[in-house]
This record gives sequence, C-alpha cells and structure tokens, in this order.
Amino acid sequence: MFAAIGAPWVPLLAVVLAFGDVAPPVILTGALSLATAVVGWMLPAASLKSKVACARTELRGALACYCRLVALGRVGDRGPVEALRYPASLGAGWTFRRIREAMDEAALLGDMPWDGLQRLGIATGVRELSDLTHVVASAGHDGASIVTSLRAKADSIEQQLAADRKTGAAMRSDRMDLPLALLGLAFVVFLAFPGVATMLTT
Repeated sequence: MFAAIGAPWVPLLAVVLAFGDVAPPVILTGALSLATAVVGWMLPAASLKSKVACARTELRGALACYCRLVALGRVGDRGPVEALRYPASLGAGWTFRRIREAMDEAALLGDMPWDGLQRLGIATGVRELSDLTHVVASAGHDGASIVTSLRAKADSIEQQLAADRKTGAAMRSDRMDLPLALLGLAFVVFLAFPGVATMLTT
C-alpha cells in the first residue's frame, strides 16, 4: 500500500512541472518513482522493527522491577511459585499482563510458572526473561537461595538499559547531521533544477 501510494507522486509532480516547461526527463522521473516505491515498500517493516525494539526495551525495564519484587517475596518466605505469581498481579501495564498470561497458560498446561516465562522469553526474544527462569527453577528444584541472584539480575538489566539509552542518544545526535545535509542538498537542487532542466530540454 505504501509503495502504491508513494510511486505516483513523482510522475504527478513531473506533470505539474511540465506546465511550467521544466519537466524532468522521463528516465529521471521513472528512477525517482521506483525509488519512492522501494522506500514505501520498506517503510512498514522498518517501523515495525522500531516498535518491536521499543517493546522489548519496555519489557526489560519491567523485568528488572519484577526481579526485585520476586526477591522481596523470597525474603518474606514465599515459595518459588507464589513469589513469581504474586508480583505479576501488582502491575497494570501490558508487560506485567504478558507475564501473568504466560504463567496462567503454564498452569493450564500443568507446567510450572517458570516454564511459561521460558516460553515468553523465547516468543519475545528477551533473553533476560529466559535467564530469570533458570534462576527461579534452580530454587524450585534445589531449594537454593536466589535473592542475591535476582537482585544481581535486576542490576544487570538496569545497567544494560542505561548503556543502551546512552548509545541511542549518541546515535540520534549523529543522525541530526544527515537531515541538515539533505536539506542543504535539496536547496541546491531546487535552485539548480530549472536551469538544468532547460539545458536538457534544449
């Protein structure tokens, strides 16, 4: 749809310019129309990848909070299953809802809650969620203390998120140079186009 909408704009612009006797060559019009169609074709996938990356970042941030809540539950002598399920009921956002749904699905299948979290980690591509399930499963099977491990996992996630934010800020600052360069190039093309088109037509 984006490709079909984007492709006709260049020919339409060429038709408008033709009324002023400054129509671009047909080859240039076709090339620009094809390029616009390609950009339109790739735009939805790029937008979706950006939304997925933002959703994963949000899920990782919620997971850091969730790890601390599970650790508090274990300090309060909650069992591994209860320590996992109760904190998930406290959050109202979509991230905690996905965690609750994963554990509810595991309960319906007769699995342990960390099995549901494992599947959620695989489905969302959030590796930290799969790491959490290994930590909690070790407590469920061996009775090991996981409070320190959970807090360390939360610290690790938060440090990684902070590093990613700094990297993203630096990349966005670098990208600011590209629009300015394109704006300057477009201004030069705008000034030079009538003369160049006149030379090509004569």
